Amino acid sequence: MGEEHSVEVMYCDEKGYIVRCTCCQQIQIVYGNIAIDQTAQDFRYLSQLIDRYRLSHRDSEAETCRNIFIKTPFKNLRILFSYKELLEFHEMLQKVLLMLEAEQLLEEL
Repeated sequence: MGEEHSVEVMYCDEKGYIVRCTCCQQIQIVYGNIAIDQTAQDFRYLSQLIDRYRLSHRDSEAETCRNIFIKTPFKNLRILFSYKELLEFHEMLQKVLLMLEAEQLLEEL
């Protein structure tokens, strides 16, 4: 997503934001020092992936220890979360995912 594109803010709080480019429909997720640009389809996949990690680590006793490694498509590059951070990131994604699903339902009417 280039600087010349205008964006629609879909989510924003003190931890990060999610915006969608009004021209190309790319979605940009920013959480802390992580920034990810994705298509809507990739965004849905990421949301599902994070949800699976959330469920598999829900019994984590070390809520603030960064011990959850999320694999990326790049060799030797992973994203590291504490369980608390994973929950925050998950919440951001889920709120926007609901918006995208509502938009899709409205388009189908």
